[in-house]
Amino acid sequence: MEAFANELSIENNVFDNYQNIKNLFDVYTGLKNNGISTCRISSDNLMKIIEYIDPGKRDLLNFVFSFFRAPYEGNEGVMNNEEEYYEHQWIYDGDGCFGLALAYLTDSISVSFSAEKWNETVEIKRDSSTVKVRNVSSGNHILYHAEWFETIKEIKTIFTQIPYNEKQIHLRDDHGKDVLQDFSKKICKSPYVCGVINSLPFNCKEKRFIRKIKANGIIEIVLCWTDEGFGIALQTTGRNLRETEYIARILQEEYAR
Repeated sequence: MEAFANELSIENNVFDNYQNIKNLFDVYTGLKNNGISTCRISSDNLMKIIEYIDPGKRDLLNFVFSFFRAPYEGNEGVMNNEEEYYEHQWIYDGDGCFGLALAYLTDSISVSFSAEKWNETVEIKRDSSTVKVRNVSSGNHILYHAEWFETIKEIKTIFTQIPYNEKQIHLRDDHGKDVLQDFSKKICKSPYVCGVINSLPFNCKEKRFIRKIKANGIIEIVLCWTDEGFGIALQTTGRNLRETEYIARILQEEYAR
């Protein structure tokens, strides 16, 4: 995924303010840490930015060349949404807004050059309706969009380093413990399962195998094929909600009846 430059935020004195430069570098670092390393921009606006920079500031020029890439249309998502773009009018404060519109259409994010004027979301007009565009112009805006960044990251799950014969199974001494013990031994063979934390209260009306998924890697499972609805809580290797959701799908495919 790539970000899109908000061309309306480019002013001839944008790099006269050191804070603008620092904010832009913080945005670049934050985006890169979240899997977005380039920002699309038009060829004309890229040249405009370069003209605004003192030729003696080589580090700043190198940074601009490493972050911005022209043209907008080189992005695959732009090409796929070209028809929709031309079917509507996209306006911000009376002006056409190409970069903001493309960020919206591709479900991405825009980059603005001044935190004083551009907030973490920007409202633009699509014909007579209003839509919101994700925007970043400072490091704080990266934090604001943290949940969204999690949704676009590539899922890279890990296996547990705990040997199978050392995985702990903790179950209450309730009716059905033998059934849960057998199932727990089976599911602990998964490289994603670190162990069984506890058994769950009976959920006789539960029809789902996966009852609950937590961001800390805990998955609650119900043996929904049992009349009593026996269940267990597993500790998995999931390090965030997306990883744990991914692991839950694998466990359902492999262990649900």
